[in-house]
Amino acid sequence: MMLGYQILAMVEVLNDYFSNGICDDLVITPSADTANMLKGQRLIFKTVGNVAVLLIQTDPTSGKPYIDLSPSTKFRFYVSINNPAFINYTNISYRPMN
Repeated sequence: MMLGYQILAMVEVLNDYFSNGICDDLVITPSADTANMLKGQRLIFKTVGNVAVLLIQTDPTSGKPYIDLSPSTKFRFYVSINNPAFINYTNISYRPMN
């Protein structure tokens, strides 16, 4: 059996500091509850360089997703810095979450 996937959502991290705009200094990871939900919903989360992609499994012949996602489905991801020097060339306003 052949598996097919299509892009459900995609985020590209850019920063004007870099000549090509590509910023590899941030890491996007799903929360624990989102990671569990992804497994149960035939979804795959991948990061490639500065791009985070959420893929959904589809029927290869029709291209339709195997699972219908509810409009109320929420995905939660965390963004973390993997380069300590990032703050030196990026203007981030510090607003802690409550």
